[in-house]
Amino acid sequence: SMSDDAVNRNLDFSPFDPLANLLAVCEVIKSIRTLSWSYAGDIDRAVRKIGQTFYAGRCVLCVRPEFGALEVYEYVEPPTVPILNYLQTVDGQSMLMSCLEQGEDFLPLSKIAREHQSPSFLLDPAAYVYPLRNQTTRRHLAKPGLLILQEPHGLTRWNSRFLESVLVVAEYLAMVIECENLSAIIKNVKKGG
Repeated sequence: SMSDDAVNRNLDFSPFDPLANLLAVCEVIKSIRTLSWSYAGDIDRAVRKIGQTFYAGRCVLCVRPEFGALEVYEYVEPPTVPILNYLQTVDGQSMLMSCLEQGEDFLPLSKIAREHQSPSFLLDPAAYVYPLRNQTTRRHLAKPGLLILQEPHGLTRWNSRFLESVLVVAEYLAMVIECENLSAIIKNVKKGG
């Protein structure tokens, strides 16, 4: 993960309310738990909930299907510009696949986006990539997706404790998506598919 020095340089330590943060994380996890991952409307609602709970300007969830392009869901808080169309292009998908291959718990998106000539509004304000993996997954194994959160416009920068609290949500998302993928495989096997 990022060195403490890098985090301290990039982030301020504005007042952090651990209890409020814990309640927010629990609220998000409760809403994720009741989702139907086969219904896009539910996934959109979860992405909105995560974005709003963490005061993100942008929240993007990418789910890796068994085959084909990553499925992308985006929530933006104005004046943030939606980038869903870009993320569905060949370049956007290539950038997302690079994000998925990262071994870190989370990292600034700028590290990857610059290599892919991504749109500049992905770099400012700062955005962070969370490859979805549960704690037992080795860092470089295939992951079921990723979460991108971008700081809102004009508020204080996120601090490292805030960013680390999102990890709990990312790990829970990984588990839920992996379970959903497994149950889909089992249903197909039973159908003889």
